[in-house]
Amino acid sequence: MTLPLLHPTLEVWPQSALIDEPLSIRLAGSAPGVPVTVTARMTDHAGELWASDATFLARNDGTVDLTTTAPVAGSYDGVEPMGLVWSMRRTGTDGWGPPFALNTLESLTLTVTTSSEGITVSATVERCLVATGVTHREVREGGLVGIFFRPPGAGPFPSVLCFGGSGGALSGGALQQAALLAARGYATLALAYFAMDGLPDTLANIPLEYFETALDWLAAQPAVRDDTVAALGASRGGELALLLGATFPRVRAVVAYVPSHVSWGGFGPGIAPGTVPAWTYRGEPVSFPRRRSGTAPPSPPAPDPDTPVVGTPSFLTVLAIPGVEAEAAIVVERINGPVLLLSGQDDQMWPSALMAARASDRLTAHQHPFPVEHHAYDGAGHLFRLPFLPETVTAARHRVSGVLSAFGGTPHGNARAAEHAWSRTRAFLDQHLT
Repeated sequence: MTLPLLHPTLEVWPQSALIDEPLSIRLAGSAPGVPVTVTARMTDHAGELWASDATFLARNDGTVDLTTTAPVAGSYDGVEPMGLVWSMRRTGTDGWGPPFALNTLESLTLTVTTSSEGITVSATVERCLVATGVTHREVREGGLVGIFFRPPGAGPFPSVLCFGGSGGALSGGALQQAALLAARGYATLALAYFAMDGLPDTLANIPLEYFETALDWLAAQPAVRDDTVAALGASRGGELALLLGATFPRVRAVVAYVPSHVSWGGFGPGIAPGTVPAWTYRGEPVSFPRRRSGTAPPSPPAPDPDTPVVGTPSFLTVLAIPGVEAEAAIVVERINGPVLLLSGQDDQMWPSALMAARASDRLTAHQHPFPVEHHAYDGAGHLFRLPFLPETVTAARHRVSGVLSAFGGTPHGNARAAEHAWSRTRAFLDQHLT
């Protein structure tokens, strides 16, 4: 008997889309029941190649649809439409390397290849950060350092002030979050506050008036509604988002990823923990847990350079010191709007799930008149910002301290958290700002 000729076709759709939009990957024309290996390749902004693979059994009709089919082997398990993307690992690098580099606004190229019965088919799609019609420009006015994104259309638009955490500059996904929110109708300012030209070198003695200037600048833009601005930050930026909301009534909504409910001290090379304030206001330090004689935890031993440092126990030790939380708590009940808290149950940088819960509890205790949400994700660590990106790095060297730090979570847990958290962020802003 002569077997029919196979003419497999591969469809990866959409061919060009924003990076936070899911993909459909479907192969047709294979022989029924044969194994089909699907690989994915994508190069990050640092020039590093990331890859994944999964093997499927073709259905009776000769198709393989990743939105409905689980692989029988490969880099992820279960039915995961975007599993090939979040399970990608860096190629050609031994040891602990940095997370997937997403530090510009350049589009990414994803290549998907299928192989079965000696026949190979490939498709390439574009993953964009800036939508058609969104404009952006650098901001170097009034001492500010950032990038302003304007949606298409006449406006006026609600606005979001986005910033990162202890990585400095425009790290932590703030730049990309700002760009993607602009595609959904928000005027956004991605703001740096240290570790860039014209700004302090370290996260220490940062005046909250700097952010007040940013809020005023945003409100003064012709296409911006001056009565609807949100603050969005992650990690130390999540702490900052709560602090800004508690300080400036102009902030009408707060989104805090893996935040703290207290203001911590300064951070950076040469700064001993608990000795320098991170933030100041009206020339005075914002209260923080200070190093106290007889109560400060002992200094940890020098870390093994090849073993990730777990930071959460140290933060828990400080929080257990009597009086610390009362001294340094952010007065979240003063926030003039709703609050969205997003945390990881397996956060190993600091105990974000506990700290976000305490912020939520304080809001409840003070009968906060606006909606409050807290989503604490099982299996998630410290690094989940945007969906549909590689999530396989759970420890890396901190870009400021250089210490090999544990982030926590599993690739699957972080991927699920990133997808849900970003969906909730967009829905939260749509509900309360538009």
